[in-house]
Order: sequence, then structure tokens, then C-alpha cells
Amino acid sequence: MRRLLAWGLGLAVAWSGLWFAATLALQTAAEQWFASQAAQGMRAQRDSLTVQGFPGTIDLAATGIDLANPATGIGWQAPSLSLATTAWWPWQLTATLPATQTITAPGETITLTSDALQASTSVAPGLDLRLDTITLSGTALDALSNLGWHLAADQLDLTTTPDPSQPNAYALHLHLTNFAPDPALLARLQSQPPLPAQIETMQLEAIAAFTAPLDRHAETTRPGVALLTISQSLIRWGTLSLTASGSVQADANGRAEGRINLTLTNWRTAFALAQTSGLIKPELAPTIERALTLLSSQSGDPETLALPLAFQQGRMSLGPLPLGPAPRLN
Repeated sequence: MRRLLAWGLGLAVAWSGLWFAATLALQTAAEQWFASQAAQGMRAQRDSLTVQGFPGTIDLAATGIDLANPATGIGWQAPSLSLATTAWWPWQLTATLPATQTITAPGETITLTSDALQASTSVAPGLDLRLDTITLSGTALDALSNLGWHLAADQLDLTTTPDPSQPNAYALHLHLTNFAPDPALLARLQSQPPLPAQIETMQLEAIAAFTAPLDRHAETTRPGVALLTISQSLIRWGTLSLTASGSVQADANGRAEGRINLTLTNWRTAFALAQTSGLIKPELAPTIERALTLLSSQSGDPETLALPLAFQQGRMSLGPLPLGPAPRLN
């Protein structure tokens, strides 16, 4: 019995030593990160930095956070941030974000509020710290700009997981419910019947393959998107619904090359919205509407419009309509 107690006491002392060593290393690394950012000309400030959670977890808590890049004017401020990992499996990190945080940009300040906004990331065990999974979830999301615009959503769920079908690939799952566009934008949009104040569903299922691993060397290797495949995308807004599927890859110049097939139901309402929002010039509207009417008549349902969003030779087009340069993927 005494020997068992001695073993137990020894293990407890050893575990305590390991925990305190790990917390000291984590706190030192966090302090060094703030110092290195400041040395590079960034604004990296915090009021306090503590580590707790003994014996099962390691919780890094920071308060009064103020991060910004003076060169770009982009910054992030938050009253607190908690980063937690289990002491026996340090490859997964969970971040609990505060109910209110602020994003600053040149000439603009955006206040973000939410309930239970939490992010989790895990890396593959090893020295390279290669990204494994990411999850982000939150409820009652709200973004308010000092320029007057306002966005909101009831629920956000985002997950990325490794996809074994190709190198450096990740499966992306995004689901956003009851997304409320800016009220000022809704006031400018006119449709019959009027569209709801909220977009009921926005979801995306896709696979993104990158040019290099997403790991601790990413600042040097600078991974870009090599291939993006959309298996399912859906936006449902009242009587409108938009689905998309297809794939694009980076061409020799890093621009998108490929095709995304779009299907829009009740397209005439969407066309009217595009007119009232100024996306379509009044002098071009009759010509575009005639072309879309002809295209929809070929689908078998005059209220459904099926069009390819094509990326070819550095240009982008929607059906017969040119849209300009193709976006750059890497």
C-alpha cells in the first residue's frame, strides 16, 4: 500500500512539474509573440496575460487586446480572449471569443457582437504543426459599422477537415441561417411580393486544394488555392433560390480557370432586384432581360435560369454576359 501511495505521489509530482513547465513555456511564447510583433512595427498590446487550468487543461487568458497594422490601418480589439488546450493532447486549441469585439479599417470601425462565439483548431502531431481541422460556431451574430451598414445572422457553423483525395486539400462545410442583409439595402430593393428581411439559408460544401501545406512554414511557402470544387451551394431567400456546383483551378498566371454551374429559380424577381440595386444599367436592362428570357425558355421552366459562370483565359463571364477579369487564386 505504501509503495502504491508512493507511486501515486510521484506521478502527481511529475505531472505537476510537467504542467507548470508547459504553462511557463506557453506564457513565455505568448509574451515573445507580442514582443516580436511590436518589434516589426505592429501595434500589439494587452493589459494582462495569465495561464491557469491545473491539472487537466492549459488555459491562456488575455485581456485588453489591441492588435493593428499601422501600414494598412487594419486592427482588432477585444476585451478578452481565452485559448485552451488539454494538457495531455496539446495539438488541439479552442478559442473563446468575447461577446463584443471591434475590427478597425481605414475610415471604418465595425463592432461585432455574438453569443457563444467559439473557434477550435487542431494540427497534426509533429514539428511542422500542419493544419488538421478548424471549426467555428456562434449564435446571434451582429456586425454594425460606423458608416451605417448593419448585418446579422442567427447561427453560423463552419468546419474544415482534411480531404484525402488530393494533396493539401480540405473539405469545407459552411451553414449560415437567417442572415439579415443591411436594412438600407433592403429598402432599395423592390420586388413583388416583397422578399423577407432575412435570407433563410446559406450553405456551402466544397473542397479546396492548396499549392503548399498549411503549416508553420506557410509564411514562407505562401500557399494559394490550386483547385476549388463546389459540390453543393445553396442560397434560399423567400421565393428565390440559387444553387451552384462546379470547379475552378489556377491557370499559369494564378487566375481562375473553369466553370461553376448556377441555377436560379424565380429569376425575374432577382433581375428586378439587380435593376433596383444599380447592378444593371437601365439602358442595358431590356437587352439583358431578352437574352435571359431566351435562355430560361431552353431550360423547360421559364421561371428557372441555368447559366454557367465561366472563367477562361483570364476573363470571367456569366452565360453570354462578360463580367471582367477572372479572380486570382494564388
